[in-house]
Amino acid sequence: MLYIPREIEPKIKQFIEDREVLAITGPRQCGKTTLLNHIGEELSETHGTTVVHYISFEDELEKQKFKNDPRAFIEFYLRVENGKRHFFLFDEIQYVPDAGKILKLLFDVYPKAKFIVTGSATLDIVGLGRYLVGRVVLFSLYPFSFAEMLRAKDEKIFLEYRQNRFSVENPAVVTSVFLKQLSKYLQEYITFGGYPRIVLEPDPGKKSILLRNIFTTYIEKDVVTLFGNTYREKAVNVLRYLAEIVGQVVNFQDVSQAVSIYHKDLKYVLSILEQTYVVISVKPFHKNVVTELKKNPKYYFVDFGLRNALLDRFRFTMTEQGGLFENYVFQVLKDRRLFFWRTTNKAEVDFVLADRTIPIEVKAQARITKSFLSFIKNYQPQIGVIASVGESFEEQRNGTRIFVVPLALL
Repeated sequence: MLYIPREIEPKIKQFIEDREVLAITGPRQCGKTTLLNHIGEELSETHGTTVVHYISFEDELEKQKFKNDPRAFIEFYLRVENGKRHFFLFDEIQYVPDAGKILKLLFDVYPKAKFIVTGSATLDIVGLGRYLVGRVVLFSLYPFSFAEMLRAKDEKIFLEYRQNRFSVENPAVVTSVFLKQLSKYLQEYITFGGYPRIVLEPDPGKKSILLRNIFTTYIEKDVVTLFGNTYREKAVNVLRYLAEIVGQVVNFQDVSQAVSIYHKDLKYVLSILEQTYVVISVKPFHKNVVTELKKNPKYYFVDFGLRNALLDRFRFTMTEQGGLFENYVFQVLKDRRLFFWRTTNKAEVDFVLADRTIPIEVKAQARITKSFLSFIKNYQPQIGVIASVGESFEEQRNGTRIFVVPLALL
C-alpha cells in the first residue's frame, strides 16, 4: 500500500523514546490511523513485534475490556518480554469514557510503557489535557497539505515546489518554469481538498461522492456521538452558513438570525466545530483599541473538499474562488500566530503574521491596496506579502519590501 510521508513525522519521532504520552489529534479520515500503523511498523523493526501493540477503540469489545479493567488489559500484553519497554498504540481514544483519567493511571503505574494515542477531537473533549498536564505532547494532524498532495501525485513537481516556494524567513522573488502545472494542482486542491483517500482517487465523480460520505460520517460519529443528537442539524446549518462566507468577518447576531439558533447555542456549536477540526477561527489583530476591530473572528475550513461537498458545489464564481484562495493561504500559515486586520473605517488586510508583524493580502491580480499601505504606515513592517495567481516581483513602499508571490509557490 502506498504510504505518503507526513510533514509532522520528524516532530513526532523526536519524542518516540521519551516518557511522555504522544497524542495525535485531527479530523476524521485525515490519515491518523495510517500514520499510527506506520509508526508501529517502524517501532516493530527497531524493537521487535512482540512489544508493539496496536489497539483500535472503534472495536467495541476492545473498548469494553480496556474500560472495565485497564490495568489487567495492559498486563495481558506485558506477559511477553516483560523486562522490555512496550509500545501501546491506541487508535480513536475519544471513544473511551474517562480516557484522560485512565491514561494518567497507566502512565504512573507502568513507567516502561509508552503510549501513543490518536483521536478525532481535541484533548479537551476526552479529558487528556486536564489529567495529563506535563505528561502529554500534542500533535495536530490535518488532511494533506498542498506539499503532501504534490508528493502523492508527482515526486518531481513536489521537489520543484519545495525548492522554489516562498519563505518569510528568507524572502526573495520566487518563480518556476512549472508554475502553470503547479497552479493546476492548486486548483484541484482547493476543489477537492486534501483528505488522503480523495487525493489518491483519480475519478472526480467518485471524489465528490466520497467527500459527502466523509461529511456524513463526521456528523454521525463526531458531532452526534460526542455531543448528542440535539446538535446534528444545528452543526450542519452553521457550517453551511460559514461555507458561504469564507474570508468574511463573522457577525454572531447575523448567523443566529440566519440559521435560527440562540446566541448561546451558536457559540457552543462553533466550539464543537473547532474541537472536531472542521473550522478554525482567526481573530483580529489590534493594538489601537479605538480604531481597530478586536472581537468578531473569521472562520476558515480545515479542508476545502469538505466545505465544497457541504454546498454540493465544485465549480466556483470569481468571488468564491477568491475566498477559497484566501482559505488556502490560511491553511499554509495556520500553524503560526495568525490574525487579520480591520479598522472601524473598513481598511482591511487578510492576514497578519503576529511574530514579525507581516501583512499578507490575497488577490486574484497583484495590486497594492490603500488598506495594505495603511497597515504599512501604521506598523512599518520590514516585509509585506501579496499572494496572487501568477505574478512574481518585489517593490518597496515606505521602507517596506513588498513581495508579490504566486499562490502556488507560497
